[in-house]
Amino acid sequence: MSRSAWHRGAPHDRLARLRRILFPLWVLGATLLVLFPIYLIFMVSVAPGIA
Repeated sequence: MSRSAWHRGAPHDRLARLRRILFPLWVLGATLLVLFPIYLIFMVSVAPGIA
């Protein structure tokens, strides 16, 4: 078996699985970090009695 045939598949990236799990969580966290203060400002300015 030649060396090029052995390396034909995808390279084994040990962080690939971790990145696949952490990236959606990072996107969700960043989205909440941006949207939650906007939601609070909206609630206080539009309906101060409810917030």
